[in-house]
Amino acid sequence: MTRDELIIKTENYIKNIPKVKKEISKLDEEIIRCNEKTKEPTEEVKILSRRRRLLEIKIEKLKNAMDVLSEQEQKIICYRYFENMSCSKIGSVMGYSQSFCKKSKVNNILYRTGQMVFAAEILLCELGD
Repeated sequence: MTRDELIIKTENYIKNIPKVKKEISKLDEEIIRCNEKTKEPTEEVKILSRRRRLLEIKIEKLKNAMDVLSEQEQKIICYRYFENMSCSKIGSVMGYSQSFCKKSKVNNILYRTGQMVFAAEILLCELGD
C-alpha cells in the first residue's frame, strides 16, 4: 500500500466513524426489541451483539491510534473530520495563523494514524510481496 493510498484509506475510515456510531445505536435498539420478546438470548441477539462488537472495535482502533498523537494533532483531526472545519478555520480556532494547518500537515497525521489503524493489513501486504 502506498503512502497516498494509506492516507485516503485512513481519511475514509475516519469519515465513516459517525455512520459506525449510528449503526451501533440501531443495533442496540434491535437487541432491546429482541430481548423484550424473550428472556433468554436468542441466536439473533448473539449475531447482533457480534456485529455491534465488530463496529466497536473500529472505533477503538481509531481511539488507540489517536492516543499516540499529540493533543494538537488530535484536535486537528477532530476539527477537520468531526466538526468539518476547513484548515484555515482550524488554525484560527487553535490560535495560530490560517496557514498553520496545511493539507500536508493533515496528510502526515493521517499517514501516521493509518499506520497504526491498519498495521496488520500493512504487515500482511509486505509479507505477501
